[in-house]
Amino acid sequence: MAKKESKKLIYTLGGSINLDQERVLYKGKRLTEARAAKLGEETAKKFRGRPSLSNKKEESPIVQFRVTKAKKIAIKKKAKAEKISESELLRRAVDLVLATK
Repeated sequence: MAKKESKKLIYTLGGSINLDQERVLYKGKRLTEARAAKLGEETAKKFRGRPSLSNKKEESPIVQFRVTKAKKIAIKKKAKAEKISESELLRRAVDLVLATK
């Protein structure tokens, strides 16, 4: 019995294709433009940064402020030494300030 040879197409980044015209499989199912959009939305919801600090259904507020270049470098070094993100370091600093009277 002869083996059926399948053509493997390799897609390189940079161009775009119309998924409704090209036959592309994802996890064994045909990938259409609509399915790709839905998968993209689902993925964006799952991996949209840090989980909410307030509660699961509410986005955490953002606080922004400017510092000198020297302070930014110091924050980066301290966070790296503590093996935490710069945001986590600054959240801890705010907690310390707010805990004092």
